[in-house]
Parts: sequence; C-alpha cells; structure tokens
Amino acid sequence: MIGVSKGRLRGALITGVAAAATTGIASAMVTRMLMRATALVLMEPTSFSLVGSAGIALIYTVALLPGCIALALTRQRWAWAVLAAGCALLLFEAVNIGYAETQAAHDLTAVRDLGLGLVLTAIVGVYALQMYAAARWATRASVGRVLPTTSADTR
Repeated sequence: MIGVSKGRLRGALITGVAAAATTGIASAMVTRMLMRATALVLMEPTSFSLVGSAGIALIYTVALLPGCIALALTRQRWAWAVLAAGCALLLFEAVNIGYAETQAAHDLTAVRDLGLGLVLTAIVGVYALQMYAAARWATRASVGRVLPTTSADTR
C-alpha cells in the first residue's frame, strides 16, 4: 500500500490474523457444540467429523480475515465495510444452514420446541460475539495513535 510502512503493514497483518483466527476458532468450537445440541433436540444423529469442524473454523476465520486486517490498518469507513461484508457472509450461511438443519423439526413437543429456539438463539449470540470480538481485537492496536518516543515525552 502506498504510504504505509512495512512495519505497520506487518503489524496490521499479525493483528488481523490473530483477531480473525482466534475468534473464528473459538466461535467454531462453541457453535459446533450448539449444533450437537440442536441434533439432540431434533433426535438426529450427533456424529461430527474433525474435518468438518476444522472446515467450519476455517470458514469463520476466512470470512472475517480481510475486515480484521483492514481494521488493524485503518479505522476508515471502507475497513468497516469490508468487515461488514464478512459478517454478512457468515450470517447468510448461518441462516441457510440453520434453515436446512431445522427442516427435520417435525412433531416436536413444546419443551423440545422451546429447546430448539434457545439453542438457535444461542448460536446467533455466538456469531454476534465473534463479530464484536474480532472487530474489537483488530481495532485495539495502536495504529493511528502517536506513542511517546522518549521517557521525557511521558512526563
């Protein structure tokens, strides 16, 4: 990028990757457990593969990675728009997967119906927390702030 030092770009890459990967992996672990709870409520098979779980973590990370890197580099509107696009992709996929998974919800008791609603609400909450935490982590870096260079400047 023009006007961005290599050190600043390197720092933004490290911060952005850390923000997207950490929140993506944590979110994937929690949502995978909630997907298991959904399967239990629907009385469906609860077996999940390690490859599938790793794929979910990868998708969660890659979707927010460009936005996290952009936010670690700048706070301009375009960076927020890039993150919003990744969030929209995640939400779109979540709605589609949730809809497909709950097609098996037939003849549920009131308790199971309530349980399904609670689990799906929890999944939405996890997504929201992932997006918030990734944005917060990416923007917490010292990019754009002037830091003191000598001990005399801190007095």
